[in-house]
Amino acid sequence: MQSGSWFIDNRHHLHRLDLALVDLSGMPRRVVQDAIKSGGVKVNGQPQHHPGHRIREGVQITLTWIVSPLGDSPTLPPPIDIVFEDDWIMVINKPPGWLSHPVNGRNLASVSEWAVGYHPAIQHVGHPHRPGIVHRLDQYTEGLMIVAKTPEALTACQALFKSRQIQKTYWALVSGNVQSDTLDIHQPILRSTKKRNRMVVHPDGKTAISRLEVVTRYGSMTLVKMTPLTGRTHQIRVHLQFIGHPVVGDPLYGVNPHPHGQLLQAGGLSFIHPLTQEPLSFYLPLSNRLHR
Repeated sequence: MQSGSWFIDNRHHLHRLDLALVDLSGMPRRVVQDAIKSGGVKVNGQPQHHPGHRIREGVQITLTWIVSPLGDSPTLPPPIDIVFEDDWIMVINKPPGWLSHPVNGRNLASVSEWAVGYHPAIQHVGHPHRPGIVHRLDQYTEGLMIVAKTPEALTACQALFKSRQIQKTYWALVSGNVQSDTLDIHQPILRSTKKRNRMVVHPDGKTAISRLEVVTRYGSMTLVKMTPLTGRTHQIRVHLQFIGHPVVGDPLYGVNPHPHGQLLQAGGLSFIHPLTQEPLSFYLPLSNRLHR
């Protein structure tokens, strides 16, 4: 067991218990809420089982959590595979269904909360609502993401993305039979004025280029390898919809929903480590979700 204790000052007066503890402990909200509901949190020595309990200035809060058998890491949501780690960055394999960072009103697991729980110093890296996040993947896109462990690494990695020095590869299962073995899609993209959560191909948009290569044809579906040569929001999903072959299960740009969400995987990353100058390349096996 391991515990922490804090006296509440006016900064957290009348805040929700779970949100105050997230701020004070650096633990993910899901972990804090589990600790509260299981009796691991006391307010002035008395167990408090309600995450929404409003706390007052002057009270003492004690949080107790379980330490894993391997050492001093607190219990976290289902583990994320760490593909690479050094003193500056991690490359992780984001599971489908996870958010890159928390979104208001959606109590779902997120990479940034997991990262802070795994390495608490990340809490102070970058924007407070998305600590450590160098780039994002959509909720139901799984695969490789870079997480920065230091402010220096965050700035350096974001500069690599901005200058297009990181090569990304995606695997997608798309609707229909893609006729061309290879195809370069040059179509500008901008945000829809009607639905702000959608992007659209439009002549006034920003330049966007995606390269498609057919891997396997299944008749009614095609497995393709996608290489984005630019980095626009939803670029691959929008371009595949534009050519008439949306990602299977895509809730925004597809035709029919899929029980496992959109079948899209960020399967490859290659770049020069911005701090050590080491060439790095990472490739994942094809996800079981995309096998047919």
